[in-house]
Amino acid sequence: MLAVIGKLWSFMQSCRSRVALFLLAAAVEMTVLALAPLSFKFIIDRAIIPGDREVFALILLIIGTVGIFGIAAGVVGDRLLAGINAAVQQRLRMRLFSAMQRMGTERFQATPSGEHVSRFSVDLPAIEGAMTSMMTIGLQSLSVVAMSAVVLFSLQWSMALIILLGAALIYLGPQLLERRARSAFAAYREEFGEMTADVGESVRGHAIIQGFSLQQTVMVRFADRLRGLFVSHYRRNAASATLDRVPMVSLLLMNFGIIGFGSYLALTQVITLGDLVAFFTIYTSMGNAVYNLTAVLPSVVDARVSLDRVTELLDMQEVEGGGLQTVLPLQTGPKLRMDSLSYAYSDGREALKRVSLTIEAGSTVAFVGPSGSGKSTLLQLLLGLREPSEGTLLLNEADLRALDGELYRSCIGAVFQEPFLFRGTLLDNIRIGKPDSSMEEVAAAAQQADIASYIEALPDGYMTKVSEDGGNLSGGQKQRIALARALLRNPALLLLDEVTSALDPLSEAAVGRTISKLSRGKRTIVIVSHRLATIANADRIFVLRDGEVAEWGTHDELRKKRGLYDQMWEQQSGDSTIETGGTRRCMRC
Repeated sequence: MLAVIGKLWSFMQSCRSRVALFLLAAAVEMTVLALAPLSFKFIIDRAIIPGDREVFALILLIIGTVGIFGIAAGVVGDRLLAGINAAVQQRLRMRLFSAMQRMGTERFQATPSGEHVSRFSVDLPAIEGAMTSMMTIGLQSLSVVAMSAVVLFSLQWSMALIILLGAALIYLGPQLLERRARSAFAAYREEFGEMTADVGESVRGHAIIQGFSLQQTVMVRFADRLRGLFVSHYRRNAASATLDRVPMVSLLLMNFGIIGFGSYLALTQVITLGDLVAFFTIYTSMGNAVYNLTAVLPSVVDARVSLDRVTELLDMQEVEGGGLQTVLPLQTGPKLRMDSLSYAYSDGREALKRVSLTIEAGSTVAFVGPSGSGKSTLLQLLLGLREPSEGTLLLNEADLRALDGELYRSCIGAVFQEPFLFRGTLLDNIRIGKPDSSMEEVAAAAQQADIASYIEALPDGYMTKVSEDGGNLSGGQKQRIALARALLRNPALLLLDEVTSALDPLSEAAVGRTISKLSRGKRTIVIVSHRLATIANADRIFVLRDGEVAEWGTHDELRKKRGLYDQMWEQQSGDSTIETGGTRRCMRC
C-alpha cells in the first residue's frame, strides 16, 4: 500500500498548493468527526445526570457551531479534491498518450490495440478511484483511528489496548490476502484487454466478416474469450469479496468483547456511565473507520495493477533517435549509404542480412522482391522507425541513429502501403504534416497526386468530412490523398511504400507520371513496389531476396541479366497473355 501511496503522491506534485489546502480542510473535518462522540460524556455526566438544562443547551450550541465548521470544511475539501483528480487525470492522459507515440515500432505492433485502449478506459479510472478513496475514506479513517485512540487511552487504557489489538487484526487479515487478490485483478485486467482488442478488431474487419460470412466463426471465438473472462472476472470478484468479508467478521467478534468488558467496568464503577457511552461511541466510530480503511484495500490493490501497467509505459525509454536535437539540413536530396546493414526481430528472425548499397543524392531508386524479402523493413529503417541490429545507415555521411528521430521525420515525406486518414476534413488530412500551408499549396499537392479533380467535384470540396478510417473513400482515393499529404511538405527525401497497390491502371499510370516528374527535381526518392511497371524508369533498382540484395541495376540492365527481376517482369507481363495450342500469345497483339 505504501508503494501505491508514494506513486499517487508523485502524481499530485504538479498541484501541491491545491493538495495543501485540501489537507487543511480535511484536518478540520476529521477533527470534528473524531471528537464528536466525546460530547456524549459531557452531556451525560454534566447535563443529563445532574439535570442541568443550561449546560445541556450550551453543549448543544457548541456541538452545532463546531459541526457547521466541519460541514463547511468538508464541502471545500470536496471541491478541491475534484480539481486535484481532474488535474492528475489530465496530466496522466497526456503523459500516457505521449509515451504511446514514442513507443518503439516493434513493441507497439506486438501489443494488441485493446491493451493500449484499456490503459485509458480501465487503468486510469482505477487509479482515479483509488486516489479518491485514499484521499477521502482512507485519510479520514486513518485520522479518526489515530485521534480516537488518543481519546480512548485517556478514558480507559485497558479497553483502549484491547481495541487497538483488535483493530490490528482487522487490518492485517486483508493484508495477508493482498498478493492473491492482486494476481486475480491482474489476470482480469489482461483478459479484459484481450476482449477489448477482439471487439476493436471485429469493428475494423466488419466488411471482411460480412463478405466471408464469418459471423458464426467470430461469435464462437468471442464466446471462448468471454469464458476466459468469466473465470478471471469471478476470481476477481471473489477476491474482492473476501477482502471485504474478513474485516467485517473480525469487527463483529470484537464488538461482543468490548460490550461485555465495558459493561463489566461500568458495573464495578471503574468507569462512569458517561465514560461507557462515550467509550463505546468512540469505539464504534473507530471500528467503522478501521473497517472503512480495509474497505479501501480492494481499490488500492486494483490500482496497484493499473499503476504497474501505466508506469511500465511511462518509464519506457524506447524513444527512437534521442541523440542530437538537430538534423542535417535537407534542402536537397540527401545521399544514403548502408554498410553491412542487418536487422533481426526480437524473436531472432533476420529480416535483412548485411545489406551494403548507396543511394546517390537526387536519384530515384526502387526496392523490389518477393513478399517477405525485407523491403518494408528497409523502408522503416530509412524512416528511423527501427534501428539496425548491425551495420550503419548513413544520411549524408552522418549516422541516422545520431539524429533526433522526430526532427528527421519532420523533414521528409512518406506514403505507406496502408494509408490512414484521420477524422476531420480532406483539407485537414492533406495538410496535417504542414498545418500552416496555404490553400494554393494544398491544391498543388492534390494536383500532383492526381486527386484534385475528384476533391473539387465534391459538394463540400476540400471541406468534405472523412469518416472513421476513411470509410467513405475508396482505397485508391485514400492512397492519393496520402500521397498529396507527403508532397505538400516538398520533401528532399520521399519514401513511397506500395503507393500504387490500390490504384486502377489509369490512376497508376498518372501516379507513375507524377513520380517521374518529381524525380527530375532536387529530391531523393525511394520506392518500394511489387508493381514493376511503376518503377521501370528508376535510376537504380535493387532486387531483394531473403533479406539480401540479389541484384541491382537499371530496368534494362536487370532484364539482360535474366535473373530474379527478369522472372518477376515476365510473370507480371504474363498476366496479359493466354495459352494457345502450347504457345503463349499476347492479348495486345
